[in-house]
Amino acid sequence: GGSITPIQADIILDSIPNDLLEEVLSGNGGTLHEFQDVVIDILGTLLPSCSEPTLERNYSSVPLLLELLRKSEEMDSFSDISGCILSLHMVPPFLQLLNRFE
Repeated sequence: GGSITPIQADIILDSIPNDLLEEVLSGNGGTLHEFQDVVIDILGTLLPSCSEPTLERNYSSVPLLLELLRKSEEMDSFSDISGCILSLHMVPPFLQLLNRFE
């Protein structure tokens, strides 16, 4: 099985500085822009396995991911990005927000 444990996912994701993630995702990093696909790939792989605290720490990237989603031309990246957003939306604060609308 190529599945990753929550502990491994947390460690890997925590080792990536948050501001670096945000810089790459925002596309303001110039050359870092090229790493966007890689970062989204990494997030798409790790987020579904991450623990809640790690998801909460990375929750700030949701607006950036939504912006990327809006700009994405290719179906492939569209589904990758939306996968990341969905994983992050499993975070309790977001679910509580949804419950308010019920």
